Amino acid sequence: MNGITNPFESLYSSIVFDSRDWASDKNDAWIYGITVGWDWDINKYDSFDDFNKRFGWTKETWLRLQLLHERYKTQIEQ
Repeated sequence: MNGITNPFESLYSSIVFDSRDWASDKNDAWIYGITVGWDWDINKYDSFDDFNKRFGWTKETWLRLQLLHERYKTQIEQ
């Protein structure tokens, strides 16, 4: 069997090589956040403020998304 055999890595690759705007839809943004991750530093970049305005994401939602992303990354590394 050739190619990627880790399903988590395959999802990641499918998303990062897709040309769609993953920040335009709430569900897409959530999926992207879990698999790829956004710029997480609330104080450094406007990602949190942008998603809060667009989708009503709270800091708790943002922190949950970060946690899910960290757990996802550990699956890619296995």
